[in-house]
Amino acid sequence: VGIASATCSAMIYAATGRPWWSALRTLSRFGLSALLLGFSFAAVAATKTDSQVAASLGFAACLTAIVKLALECEPFYATWHSNSGRIIRRSAKLILGPFRSMWLARCACAVAAGVLSISSNSFFGFATAAALFFVGELLERCLFFGAVVPPRECVTGRGRRSARLR
Repeated sequence: VGIASATCSAMIYAATGRPWWSALRTLSRFGLSALLLGFSFAAVAATKTDSQVAASLGFAACLTAIVKLALECEPFYATWHSNSGRIIRRSAKLILGPFRSMWLARCACAVAAGVLSISSNSFFGFATAAALFFVGELLERCLFFGAVVPPRECVTGRGRRSARLR
């Protein structure tokens, strides 16, 4: 049910046809968010029964966060390569410009939570890591929605705007 819900949610945005919300980009972000938070909160629950399982889940959460952050850096790569989409570059410039502090806070939450999730062996440590991962994912979702650049309308020969999208 959880996988189906995340897939349906992601496809709502992918159906818009906006490059920033492409199916691959959206499905990977939504899916990895679910996996990351699942591992993290499961580690919190596991501290009550088995610290070894909690440590393994914390390590899995950290690895998932690394993969997710690496995928989130893909648009920045697009800003320096001319063969990448113009709209993706514009979204990356929004993140590096007006949303820079949000991006840095998102990264700080992920790094701090990752360190806590692999170095902690207590309920408090795993709970703090889970809370930081959650806040980081909320910030990432704000960036996901805030940095979308809608395609511009085509301009007709007489200066009127056409309703047709490029």
